[in-house]
Amino acid sequence: SSPSHGYAAIFNLSNDGNTLSIVQSCDSFLRFPTTVSKFTVAYDSVSGYYVSVVNVFTEECGWFFARNVAGLAVSRDLINWEIKDILLTQRDLMNPRLSGEAHAHQYPQFVIDGDDMIMVVREATGFTNVFHDGKYCSFYRLNNFRSLIN
Repeated sequence: SSPSHGYAAIFNLSNDGNTLSIVQSCDSFLRFPTTVSKFTVAYDSVSGYYVSVVNVFTEECGWFFARNVAGLAVSRDLINWEIKDILLTQRDLMNPRLSGEAHAHQYPQFVIDGDDMIMVVREATGFTNVFHDGKYCSFYRLNNFRSLIN
């Protein structure tokens, strides 16, 4: 598709779980600050925000090689999103293009655990063939994650 990044689709699900309908305010397509990678969204009832951990597009790497940066995205209404902070980025010092081709923090899955966010992330780091060849599943605990939202 074109454009190939920076958008997401959103639909209303009927109470019986059988019917999807268009969200009228945005025609079910919205600007979403991520690349072409999996993401999940959770509602945090304490802060009142929807939160997501996303791969952040960078000019240096381009949309395809931008899985080496993961950030915290938040929204009050599921329609308007912003990146609040960068959570993970390359560990080795190298130029951004090479890092984008060789490193990745991708397919993050997270849950809110009290005041913390715990995440499992598939990672490619070190000398990988390409960023997609993640050889690690890393566990992270982000203490007091709401401090990044405010």
